[in-house]
Amino acid sequence: MESRPDFGICAADDRLICIESEIERNNQVLDSLEDTPEGQNSSDNCIVEHSDDNTRQMNANEHLTSTCDITNEESKLTPPVEGKKNNRVNHSTTPRFLLKYCQFIEKHLCIAFAATLGLHTSIVLTTILLIVKSYNVFPISFQDLPLVLYNDTSHTQDLAWRYAMHYKNKVIHPIFGVKPRKQLSETLELIFEGDDIFSEINMKLLNETESKLFYRQDFQAEFCYPSLQNGCEKSISVLRLFDGTYSDVDRVFNSGSFKNASSIICKAVKNNKTRVFLLPLLEKGYDPCDGNQISSRTRIFMLSSWKSKEHYNENKYREYMVLKIQKEIIRIQDEVLDGHMTVYYYSIKMYLYDVFNEAFRNMKLAIGSFLFIYIFMWYQTKSFWITFFGILSIFTSFLLTNLIYRFVLQYRYFGFFHIISVFIILGIGADDIFIFYDTWILSKHTRYPSKAHRLADCYLKAAKTTFVTSLTTMAAFLVSAPSPLMPVASFGIFTGMLVGVNFLFDLTCFPIVILFHSEIITPCFARLVPCSRKTLSVRTESQETLIAAHQNRTSCDNNDGSQDRTYHQLQLQDKANEENETILDTVHHIENKNKVVWFFGK
Repeated sequence: MESRPDFGICAADDRLICIESEIERNNQVLDSLEDTPEGQNSSDNCIVEHSDDNTRQMNANEHLTSTCDITNEESKLTPPVEGKKNNRVNHSTTPRFLLKYCQFIEKHLCIAFAATLGLHTSIVLTTILLIVKSYNVFPISFQDLPLVLYNDTSHTQDLAWRYAMHYKNKVIHPIFGVKPRKQLSETLELIFEGDDIFSEINMKLLNETESKLFYRQDFQAEFCYPSLQNGCEKSISVLRLFDGTYSDVDRVFNSGSFKNASSIICKAVKNNKTRVFLLPLLEKGYDPCDGNQISSRTRIFMLSSWKSKEHYNENKYREYMVLKIQKEIIRIQDEVLDGHMTVYYYSIKMYLYDVFNEAFRNMKLAIGSFLFIYIFMWYQTKSFWITFFGILSIFTSFLLTNLIYRFVLQYRYFGFFHIISVFIILGIGADDIFIFYDTWILSKHTRYPSKAHRLADCYLKAAKTTFVTSLTTMAAFLVSAPSPLMPVASFGIFTGMLVGVNFLFDLTCFPIVILFHSEIITPCFARLVPCSRKTLSVRTESQETLIAAHQNRTSCDNNDGSQDRTYHQLQLQDKANEENETILDTVHHIENKNKVVWFFGK
């Protein structure tokens, strides 16, 4: 080793360079510019003196970048910025209460972060506790979409139909041949559509379709509806007018032939005992007694049940309807009815199966959206800490909004529309986080009296932008609140509140997380990782020195020295900073390769 008292210790190996001298010399260049009076000529500002002869022998011309090596022509090409002497911020416009709040956060950072973490944790624990206590926290309802217009006349008709059995003076007309439905599980509705649905060919196709579904061995053994003769009750269909089911009413209903189906249906319509049974199976407005009319639609109701409650297994029945009956209907459409009729089918079990599958598929997409945004935020912020708390803020804002929606506003409906709000708040919440974090990162190039002033300045800049976007988004959703349709109104209220709660969370909690990360997490990480601490500490000191020099620099103007320094000069300063960092990386590489121990002078 060879001692260099002015610049530290340099290795004797020719491949190594004296790092301390290079960094010191670059900083001397910037300091010489900073200490120069404003009125001095640019030619005087650009003189760099080195008193030590050893410095001139350390390849100064290779590693030293002159920050004021600019010709008069370059100075004229880049116009100066008027009215701005440095990067200092005018804090006189900062609201006093905001500055006090930021000063409190800076002074009691750990307490503020603990309060933020406690708020998020309490919301999650409250939701979990209510679920454990059997409260209906998420009133999910995917099986129906209550699009009810309460002021419409059809609504009263619907209520009359639903609550007809509660009327004391009700009159019940029994349907002959159908057993009272005490064990009925569900009705499979098949709607057939064709040119002349009651023609002989189409009636035979209807009979074949019903036989293939009704006489299945598994259906007969487990799910058929029991009849009065301890057999299986046949489907409710116009075919019952031809197989003897209503032969006690009239012998004509046991012909077994479909040649003159319309005339038999006409007699059934005129007979009061069969009229109630037949009318739901006929197309609206169709008169079978009118020879000039033909019907294009009819339907069949297949009854299903089980022997007792002990034999009831909803999952088994649902899988049977979806995996077997539904596939059989599709096969019949392709092989039996192809070219003659089209069959549409409806079953509440099939419907719920498809609805829940679609809902869970959408929830999986929501989880995928969470993961994508998490990874993207991690990539953008380069911090697991900030990304985690950013996503946690979005998640807890959703839970808090749901608690307000469910227990304060007393809404008991959570449908498909509300699932869409998950995707909406993921995008809006991520945007708000990016805005505040980018504002914080950009503010590091500005000189502030304290961290509280920097945080207050970020509040003012980021809050204005996010407030405008959040307010307009809230208004767009809350406009649908007066809608007479409950799913639309509840969705607008829920999503509008969700955007507002997320904005408040981002405004109050996320800045604390950023400051905690800057003041606590980053230094702790530097102490835990020694190799990164050594490089990080030197680089941070070099960067802060150069940034301070940038902010306090006066211009190298050739005329009156009163204008800011040009953009090219700032580029040269940044280049000097980059050279310092490159030198540090070179030394670190040589140290690992040659295992040279460095001892820096005091």
